[in-house]
Amino acid sequence: MEDGKFRVKKFNGQNFSLWKMQMEDYLYKKDLHLPLGGKTKMPTGMKDEEWNLLDRKALGTIRLCLAVSVTFNILKETTTAGLMEALSKLYEKPSTSNKVFFTWKESTLRTKQTSLETKVFLATNKTSKSYPSLNMHLQYK
Repeated sequence: MEDGKFRVKKFNGQNFSLWKMQMEDYLYKKDLHLPLGGKTKMPTGMKDEEWNLLDRKALGTIRLCLAVSVTFNILKETTTAGLMEALSKLYEKPSTSNKVFFTWKESTLRTKQTSLETKVFLATNKTSKSYPSLNMHLQYK
C-alpha cells in the first residue's frame, strides 16, 4: 500500500515484526490506530456506529497489505484487534531472550532427567548383580 512517499509492502509471512511496526505507523498516520487496542480503546462519547466504521476502515487497510496466502489464514477475523492478534499468533517469533530461556530450561530438564535415569540404572544394575538368578540384562542408552 502506498500513500505519497510512505509505502507498506504486502506481508507474505516473512519479517512479521518489521511489517507490524510499519503497519501500525501507517495506521497512526491515517488516524486509524485506535481499533488496534480493541473496543476498550473506544473514546468516550463515540457512537458504536462510528467505532464500527473506524474499525472496519482499519481492518480493510490491514487486509490490503496482506498477501493472498496470508489473507487466507485470517478470513474469519472481523475486527482489527482480532486480526492483529491472529497474525501475531501465526507469524510472530519468540524473542531472543525467550529462546535463551527455553533452551536453558530444556537443558536443565534434560540434565535432571539424565541424572534420574542414571540413578535408576545404577540401582537396578546393583540389584541384578546381587540377585543373579533374576537373569536381568540391562543396557544403558
